[in-house]
Amino acid sequence: MFESSCDFEDKKLQFQETLKQCLIELQLLVKVSDIRVPFLDQELTPVSSVKDLGITLDSHLNFNDHVNTLTSSLLSMLCQINRVRHLFTKPVLSIILNSLIFSKLFYCSTVWAGTSKENVQKLQLVQNFAARILTDTKKFDHISPVLRELGWPSIKDQLFVRDTTQVYKIVNSLAPLYLISKLSTRSDVHNYNTRKRDNLNLPLCRTATAQRSFYYRALSAWNSLTADTRNSPSLCTFKRSVKRELRDSDPIR
Repeated sequence: MFESSCDFEDKKLQFQETLKQCLIELQLLVKVSDIRVPFLDQELTPVSSVKDLGITLDSHLNFNDHVNTLTSSLLSMLCQINRVRHLFTKPVLSIILNSLIFSKLFYCSTVWAGTSKENVQKLQLVQNFAARILTDTKKFDHISPVLRELGWPSIKDQLFVRDTTQVYKIVNSLAPLYLISKLSTRSDVHNYNTRKRDNLNLPLCRTATAQRSFYYRALSAWNSLTADTRNSPSLCTFKRSVKRELRDSDPIR
């Protein structure tokens, strides 16, 4: 019995020493800036950001690089459209803006919609510029009345609508099975008859970065909607109901 206890203590000490050595090596590895990994007769080196399927992914996943690149490209394109806007009628100009600007502005928004408020504001400036071009509004005129006249929700609200629309598709089996299997309601977790038993169960996210992920962000937005909106019979009806809720929550819109 004594020998067994000694063996156990020896293994425990060996494990602690091994773990300590691994932590030291990991810290040293983090400090090394030039890491090269050979792969198929080539060397792989770490980069601060990479573009994949039109999305620029950075090492911190805050999507600053993506938003900066996107806004720079769209503002440059808007400047070119602004120079020739007198050649087009308003309906044609609207089609041009939708096809060249807004199609890129909201591309894969489900991935990067959890970015910072500063980045959302940069995207809002792009929308404001597009609205000025379409309505021939001067640079220093207030843009809020123009957006209301056009019926354009803010970028923040449009990202909200897109997130909740994706959840509606998942809840109503209009999405792939691997997404549907990830959702559960509060009633699946407990049997208590509470007011929120029909709400979707939020994943456990303790950090602000994790709470900006799609599942936490979108499910929180879904739970904030009324039951009538969530039970809409069709996708078009759901979108109209969500936009109506957003307008009613802020009469200034």
